[in-house]
Amino acid sequence: MNNIQDKLKLPKVPIKKASEYGELQNYFFELGMENKAGRKLSRGALGFLLSPIYRKGGTGMLFDLKRKCELSKNPAQTFWYHVKLKK
Repeated sequence: MNNIQDKLKLPKVPIKKASEYGELQNYFFELGMENKAGRKLSRGALGFLLSPIYRKGGTGMLFDLKRKCELSKNPAQTFWYHVKLKK
């Protein structure tokens, strides 16, 4: 007797190692925002800025922020308006 697995060759499913948070972070990184010193933000600094928003409402709030940035004429300014470091 033959196994059924030998007769049915199932296609290999490609494994995608991306998350929603990572894709959202890539979007904000590609905006090329700068800090007060004029240097481009690193991925770590961007993650530090986005973490309070992510903790509050998950990826839903980040999707809202992305949509606001997409609809605005100046996405970097919109980002900084919604993501301010409160002292």
